[in-house]
Formats: sequence, structure tokens, C-alpha cells
Amino acid sequence: MPIASLETSLREKGLLQIPAQWVALSGGRSNRVWRVSQAGAQDLCVKLYPQTAWQNPLFANDPAGEYYCLENLHAEKLCPKPLGLVETPQGRCLVYHHHHGVSFSDQTAPVGQLLARIHSRPTVPADSKAIRHAPCGSSELNAHTIQILQRCEGPERGLLERLRPTTPVEKLTKISLIHADPVANNIVISGQTALMIDWQSPALGDPMEDLSHFLSPAMQRLYRGKILNAKQQKQVLNAYQAQYPRFDFARFERLYPHYSWRIAAYCLWQKQQGNSDYSDAFDQEVTELKVKA
Repeated sequence: MPIASLETSLREKGLLQIPAQWVALSGGRSNRVWRVSQAGAQDLCVKLYPQTAWQNPLFANDPAGEYYCLENLHAEKLCPKPLGLVETPQGRCLVYHHHHGVSFSDQTAPVGQLLARIHSRPTVPADSKAIRHAPCGSSELNAHTIQILQRCEGPERGLLERLRPTTPVEKLTKISLIHADPVANNIVISGQTALMIDWQSPALGDPMEDLSHFLSPAMQRLYRGKILNAKQQKQVLNAYQAQYPRFDFARFERLYPHYSWRIAAYCLWQKQQGNSDYSDAFDQEVTELKVKA
């Protein structure tokens, strides 16, 4: 897609000046994103959502939900500041301020603190109207995993069916706003603080989903190239608990295998869609499941 046509659309809507320098950003798997530099102005990020129907069975891709979160969370420095969500001939497009920093690599404490700050935010009635509700508790989680597995086939599906966690875990009575996709590339570290980008899959749900997805061996392997060691996992959880006193570690330990089972099913689905980088991620998550079984 020619950048010029998108630039023209955004300029006509008052979101860009010209001339502007566009640099494609890597790391995202769902949308096209550019860093846009303009003389005398703060750098921007431009995200273009696909116009085709979204088929992912685990991660949503919700432009309106993302804009809602950025609009309501940026003042708390939990995410970048949005400038606008607009319709263009090229598709829906979100423009927001670029935040300087680096993606997560080994800075564990800021991640635990960031997730705690997000989960501590009081929910408001408008949240339920703007964003989806995620499955909560082992029963709903396992039902969702079975739906994903029904889209898979072969002996690896049978392997996962045999690894299904059996410990029941109750739903929370009080849900929270969650990011739902807090992988390494979506966490920007600047000094000793962090913020979250790519809010296209937000939900009201169980905070343990964010913790489980961040700690997941598969997700760490896919987006960081290696899994977290035991010391790093403990550092994340300790930093989280220090700022989120409601954290129930025993409940998290019971619930984590259910999230891991769902991630393994998702990786298998991706692998069978022809996305070969999910093969090793699947193996990593299955190894984790066997350890936790």
C-alpha cells in the first residue's frame, strides 16, 4: 500500500503535517504500524487495522476498544496519548504519540509494577459498554480452550486433550481491566518505569490472564526469543504483589495451568495455519504444562 495515500487521508483529517518521514515498525503480528516524524513536532505512531474479517480465536483486534483505553489511561501514564481514530479508504487508522523507550528484555520489576497499576484501576460502567468480557475461572477458560482445539487436528491435539488441567478455580467476583496481550514487544521500558502499547485486545476479566500471558514460555519465546528463568518470574510476581495487595498467589498457581493450556492450544492452531514460528512456542508451552501437571 502506498504510504502517500494514507498520508493524504490523515492530513485531510488534520492528524498529520507534511512533509513527514515514515518508518515501518516491526514486532506486531496483527496490524501495520509506522513511526512518523514531522519537523518541529512530536513523533507519532500510525496504526492501520486490516479491512478483512478478523479470525483469531484468542486475541481480539478492536480499534474502538484500543482507542477507548488510550483515551482513558494515558493520563495515568499507562499507555500513549491518542490523537484520533479515523476511517480512511485504506482502513481504520489510529494515531497516537510515539513513546521513547525499549521493549522489555530483562527489566522485570517495572513490568510487575505496570500490571499492578493497570489492574488496580477501578472499573467504571462505561468500560462494559466499550470493551469485551474475557472468560474467567477454570470452567469458562477450559470451554474456550476446547473451542480452539476443535479448530485443530492430529496427534498434537490429542496430546493437549490429555494434558487438560483438572483443578477447578472459581471466578472472581470483582473483575478488572486487562490488556490481555502483554507480550515483550507491547511493553515499553523507559528508565525504571514502563507503559503498555497495542491495546487492541482489551477486556474486563481476571488480572491473572495478564500475568499468565506475560510469564508464558510460548509468548516469551515468540516475542523475546527466550523464556524467563525462575528468578525473573519471581521478580515479576514480587513486584506485582508489592503494588497489588489483593494478589492471591495460591489462586494464581491453581489458575496458571488453565491459561497455559489455552495458550498451547492457540500455538497449535497457529502452527497448523502454517505459521512455523509457533512450533517451538507450542513445544515450550507443552513442556510447561507437563511440569505443572
